[in-house]
Amino acid sequence: MTDPISISKALRIRDCGLDEYWLQDQIFNNPSILGLGELEPVRRERRQSSGGRLDLLLKDPEDDTMYEVEVMLGATDESHIIRTIEYWDLEKRRWPQRQHTAVLIAETINRRFFNVIQLLSLSIPIMAIQVSVVEVAGQRGLHFTRILDIYEEPEIERDSVSGRVDENFWQEKAPWVVEAAKALLPIVQPHYPGVEIGYVKSCIGFISATTCASGSPGLQRGQRRRPGWCFRRLRSRGPKSAPSWTRKEFPTR
Repeated sequence: MTDPISISKALRIRDCGLDEYWLQDQIFNNPSILGLGELEPVRRERRQSSGGRLDLLLKDPEDDTMYEVEVMLGATDESHIIRTIEYWDLEKRRWPQRQHTAVLIAETINRRFFNVIQLLSLSIPIMAIQVSVVEVAGQRGLHFTRILDIYEEPEIERDSVSGRVDENFWQEKAPWVVEAAKALLPIVQPHYPGVEIGYVKSCIGFISATTCASGSPGLQRGQRRRPGWCFRRLRSRGPKSAPSWTRKEFPTR
């Protein structure tokens, strides 16, 4: 016979005699409760050049990704969404070389605003998290539910034969990109032993058949006869297999 399962009840934070500053304390002192990994607290109530204050600034110590977090009790509204995006943009300008993610936290995110945030996520790395106090058998706990994650475009499956091309293909298409790739190869090689230039229709990459060249750079045609950067993460599947691309390319401006 299985153990009985208790029925939980969701409570509003204010109804428990707590406020937004208490919630900020819980997240800042233990950012992992958000379910975004082992994040580290950086700053709380960070003053912005616009005159406002960012509730929480968190960081992933592994890759220095920054998380701009705005917290709100009750239901989210237009101003909450605008503040979240505004502070994300200001911090992104402050540290332009780092990845930034806007995080909107509220007790309720209704369908109307969920659709708005979902549309914004197509162009801005933003996620939405609902928070509540859950009571089970007389015990209360804080619970976070990620209802909207960062949007990632679905990958296009590339046939291993039709996707791969030779140098001649790129010499005819954009010889200046081939020239740039060959100039960069000696710079990349010390960081990725055994790396070589690989040609596919959409990108010239630096690949390795025996080692994992995670995050290694590549080049694509770009605009105005300038090579554009693309960053892809490769998974090695042995010396005879084609590289598996797990990130899309991002050309430079």
